[in-house]
Amino acid sequence: MKEKNIKRIILIALGLGLLVGIVVGRGCASRPAALGADAGRDPAPETQADVWTCSMHPQIRLPGPGQCPICGMDLIPVEMGMSEDSASPRELTLSPAARQLAKIEVAPVERKSVAIDTRMVGKVQFDETRLAVISPRVDGRLDRLYANFVGIPVKAGDPLADLYSPELVAAQQELLQAVTSTGSREASASLLKATRERLRLWGLTDEQVAEIEQSGIVRDHVTFVAPIGGIVVEKEAREGQYVEAGMRLFTVADLSRVWVQLDAYESDLRWLRIAQTVELQTEAYPGDTFTGPIAFISPVLDPMTRTVKVRVEVANTDERLKPGMFVHAVVQAAATENGSQMPLVIPASAPLVTGKRAVVYVAVPDKEQTYEGREVELGPRAGDFYLVRAGLQEGEHVVTRGAFKLDAELQIRAKPSMMTPEGGGGGEMAGMDHGEKKMTPGEMEPENPAFSDSLAPLFQAYLSMQKHLADDTLSGAVDSARAALTALAAVDMDVLNEHDHRRWMTQEKEIRAALEQFQSAGDMASARRAFSTLSTTMSAVAGGFSPSSGTLYLFSCPMAFGTESAVWLQSSDQIANPYLGAAMLRCGELEQPYTGINEAAK
Repeated sequence: MKEKNIKRIILIALGLGLLVGIVVGRGCASRPAALGADAGRDPAPETQADVWTCSMHPQIRLPGPGQCPICGMDLIPVEMGMSEDSASPRELTLSPAARQLAKIEVAPVERKSVAIDTRMVGKVQFDETRLAVISPRVDGRLDRLYANFVGIPVKAGDPLADLYSPELVAAQQELLQAVTSTGSREASASLLKATRERLRLWGLTDEQVAEIEQSGIVRDHVTFVAPIGGIVVEKEAREGQYVEAGMRLFTVADLSRVWVQLDAYESDLRWLRIAQTVELQTEAYPGDTFTGPIAFISPVLDPMTRTVKVRVEVANTDERLKPGMFVHAVVQAAATENGSQMPLVIPASAPLVTGKRAVVYVAVPDKEQTYEGREVELGPRAGDFYLVRAGLQEGEHVVTRGAFKLDAELQIRAKPSMMTPEGGGGGEMAGMDHGEKKMTPGEMEPENPAFSDSLAPLFQAYLSMQKHLADDTLSGAVDSARAALTALAAVDMDVLNEHDHRRWMTQEKEIRAALEQFQSAGDMASARRAFSTLSTTMSAVAGGFSPSSGTLYLFSCPMAFGTESAVWLQSSDQIANPYLGAAMLRCGELEQPYTGINEAAK
């Protein structure tokens, strides 16, 4: 019995040993096969990862391959050839295959001369140095008008009106008596001089006085003449009217040169200089550009509008520019640092910008195909470049294409990124920070209903632009942009306190510039770029001031411009992507609802 138990134990041990050998053998056999696959070709995606995601929507995490339920793109394995081993939480290393797949492109951080477009608006005005006011210097009656309507052109010396004045008649008689006086030579000369001077002070020219002396005839009427050539722009005189000394009768303006008074925001003053050339355009002559130098920059800031008057002198020999016309102006200024040094710049496609935050991905030196996310402080945009104030150094290389894919991978790995600056979240998309207080229905307070009401037409026009772009209708979007500019001009900023007023003036400038850029866009792609800029500011306005009623929904699209993301607002929670239109209408994620003051108060 004892021997049987021993044999049974031996058989069981042999069986277990055989089973272990088979398992180990299979494992050993599989490893060379896997290495061979790596060496010769890419392994099948099913063997690379148990979790699959979308490169454009990294919050999607599925157990196998397929298509993204949001945009329909093929899913990719979570690994994506990126290494987890890095010293920095924002650092990623790509394999050569992954780098090629992501299509990473870089550009150097460099010091470069770039131009900044400063945009202003204003009106055409009279050149105050070319205005003449005609007034009587003695009481009398207007018996005849030669310039009998506003707008009549006159030349220097042309008659304007005939004035009858008893005082002038008496003065002429005294003049003739002084001329024919037989008294002492000194007394006659003194009287003659005094009488001539009196007539000149009363408005008679030297020629008119000389004519009276030579003819010996007292004129019943004295004719007023135009002192300069130009246009009669004001006329207060009426035939038969009794007038008093000093009363304004006519104003004559020389329109061969005009002033254009522009409003410059205080943040733009550093780019403006005397004698800079300004390009001007008007609604009356689309496509035509007028130019002139900056002649004067006011030393006083308007505390209500936070703007400074800038005067431009413009030649107007053809008189196409009419006083009162609205004008859009652009000044190109060379951006400098510390007054003379060329600024540090990066391509505009490099930063991922959300509100006041900007993230760039930098190629890590001495680490091949390794990139590090870094928050930077951007200056103003200058054409295709951004000025860099902090966070980068000359000679570094930033990612200009593929940055969003790097950022998406950091999100998947729950590392700090543009969307999740603190990291964490398991790949979930965090709300975008636009630098303003974000309101939810429970937090909304009716701080300034009057201002919110005045914003309503602006938001309505913006929402109309969004719908037209989603429908791929550019002409309708342009019409809505025109309505938005009108609504923007009607916003009542006087009801704001000082802090909110300053904030709104900055946002108003950004909205106006984006709308003007939208109107000048010649194609859908350019219009959608301008709409992206507009939407970033409008979402900040919605969060900081709120619309007057209803709920606005903030959406984001991570592939609005290839690898660049963009946001927009809607009045509906049903996605209608204005950047992709019918091609991918439902691509996007809800980021933030903004509930209006009136609705939140219910």
